[in-house]
Amino acid sequence: MKKEQEELKQNISSETDETKIKQLESWLKQVKSELRQKGNAAYRRQYMVVS
Repeated sequence: MKKEQEELKQNISSETDETKIKQLESWLKQVKSELRQKGNAAYRRQYMVVS
């Protein structure tokens, strides 16, 4: 996820088409949201696998 976030940031900075930039920013916002959710302790407890 973090690698995807960095790639999106690089693509945004190198892109010149305004509509493409808005689309990339939207994807970046979604990735940031997922990272924030998955970094949450409650999420980690919920999906924790105990063996």
